Amino acid sequence: MWIKDLHIDRLLNAVKRRWLAGTIIFLVVGVFVTATAWRQPDVYQAVCKIEFSAQAPELSFDSRTFWRYSSYILQNLHLTSQRIIMMSDPVLDRVVSRLRLADAESEERFANARRAVAAAIQIERVPDSSIFLIRTRHQNPQMAKDLANTTAEAYIRYRFEKENESYRLSIQWLEEEIIDLKKKLEMSQRTLIDFIEREKITSFGNEQGAVASLSPTQNFAEIERLLEKLHARKVEEEMKLVRVQDKYLPAHPEYKRLSSEISLIKKKIQEEENRLAGLRQGREREIIRAKKNEIEYSILEREVEVNKEIYDTLVKKYKETDIGSAIAHADANIVEYAKLPTGPSYPNRQLQAVLIWLFSLIFGLGYCIAVEYLDTTLRTTQDIETYFEAPLLSVIGKEKDSTKLGRAMLEGSRLAGEAFRFLRTNLNFSFPRGDQGRLILVGSADKGEGKTTITANLAIVTAELGRKTLLIDGDLRARGLSKLFHLDDAVGLTTYLVGECSLEQTIKSTDIDNLWIIPAGSMPPQPATLLDSDLMQQTLQSLRVQFDEIFIDAPPFGVVIDSSIITSMVDGVIMVIEAGNVSRYLIQRAVDEIERLKAHLCGFVLNKTSFHRGRYYPYSTNYYGDTNAAKADGQVVDFKNAQSGKKLRR
Repeated sequence: MWIKDLHIDRLLNAVKRRWLAGTIIFLVVGVFVTATAWRQPDVYQAVCKIEFSAQAPELSFDSRTFWRYSSYILQNLHLTSQRIIMMSDPVLDRVVSRLRLADAESEERFANARRAVAAAIQIERVPDSSIFLIRTRHQNPQMAKDLANTTAEAYIRYRFEKENESYRLSIQWLEEEIIDLKKKLEMSQRTLIDFIEREKITSFGNEQGAVASLSPTQNFAEIERLLEKLHARKVEEEMKLVRVQDKYLPAHPEYKRLSSEISLIKKKIQEEENRLAGLRQGREREIIRAKKNEIEYSILEREVEVNKEIYDTLVKKYKETDIGSAIAHADANIVEYAKLPTGPSYPNRQLQAVLIWLFSLIFGLGYCIAVEYLDTTLRTTQDIETYFEAPLLSVIGKEKDSTKLGRAMLEGSRLAGEAFRFLRTNLNFSFPRGDQGRLILVGSADKGEGKTTITANLAIVTAELGRKTLLIDGDLRARGLSKLFHLDDAVGLTTYLVGECSLEQTIKSTDIDNLWIIPAGSMPPQPATLLDSDLMQQTLQSLRVQFDEIFIDAPPFGVVIDSSIITSMVDGVIMVIEAGNVSRYLIQRAVDEIERLKAHLCGFVLNKTSFHRGRYYPYSTNYYGDTNAAKADGQVVDFKNAQSGKKLRR
């Protein structure tokens, strides 16, 4: 992410490079926003304080009594509800009507006035209290005051009317309920009386409860005693019969008499037992019936008692509510009326001006920084060090006169000459020479980055050291070196590769000692085919033996395939980057292509850079004084006269 590339020096450099645009934005935004802000009208604020009563009379029969004595949470809920009620349409309609802000006959105007009042009112609750602040804002201070006070009064009046309405509804409901309960009470009483008369309930016993008197019955104890006597007599007679059986036969009169007596006793016992069982069953039925009567009686009696209790309660509440309606009052009151504002509360002109210009400054700085980080081109040495691993070999300054491009050393610019010597030295450190001549390709990611100029000047400063240096114009399509040195393209690299001349015929000398050039030659139909031939490889190998340094000016990597073909044949590659012109993504693709071909990337040259206090290059422009008047060491050659043999001395 670009955030990781955030460095304070880069931010400062971005502001320095774009200070003019940032200043313009700062001034334009500041003036425009200030003018807009100062056109805003003054707004006045008024505050009215309203308080809810902590207690209320216990005569009220509605739900308001509950919250006053309920928990803290319920009280907060109620107060929150009151805030919403203050901003409700019924209250706002009263405010509009009392202040005559709109005619009620026009619904649209009345609704617009209601919305305007709602927008001007702000309700705030004082923390941990039952006090509310009604804040109103308006351009007219008198209207701000009237809005606050009228809203408070309208709300209290609304609450008073609602409380009276609550009392009225309570009384109406109580009257209806009392009438209904009176009818129910009378009906339940008549039902209880009818039941007592029907069941003939006269007394209440502890054992039976409210049980009616039972029908007459035999004494169970007497029947049981009679049965005991009959059983005893039966046993006695049977014993006599046993004794008679030993003396007499069954036909004997005494025997017959005892047998007959025993039969009569058994019959009498059976009759008494049946009679006792019938009496018991009848008694149980009467007890069950008495229990049922007792339960039904209790139900009827309880219904009468409940109806009577409710009736008495409603009558009592009816009287209390009737009295409460006579002394009804609202549960809110105005603690402090709003006063006439003495000055505007908004806007704060001084604070507004400070914030506006601070924002404008941030906006201007933000523009500079945003443009810097949205700019994907490489402008500084730090950019190259941040995004690429290969070293930076040198930084070449930007010539004000574009016609002097390629003649930086030859026009007396000592600073530019030192930059190319710096490049030559770093190249030697980065890529030491071997036994044979070095093949160095100078390329770029896009056209127009100055690689041809860099190649020519690098060859010149290398030739200054006495090394046999060869320049090969490998850009067969643009033929930049031929144009730079004003050479004839009739014979060159392409004519040799197609077999129309010898290699010696293509090598042309210059008036610069130790410097030779192989021009591109005529434009071939398929340059890539010629460059990818075995003859091209053999040619480069043979040239290694003849020259110490061989520099090839190749086409841009991102344009044609020619550079990739030549890259596979050379010892190292120098990438030229025009500062602030080519996207780093395009450069990265070129670097990826070099790595794919397993070629050695010697480093980068940052070209056409604007020097600021020696920030890009270790030598400051002030170090040499007037660079235009400086004299370079050694001989200098005019490219136009390179073939004519004219030498220039500075």
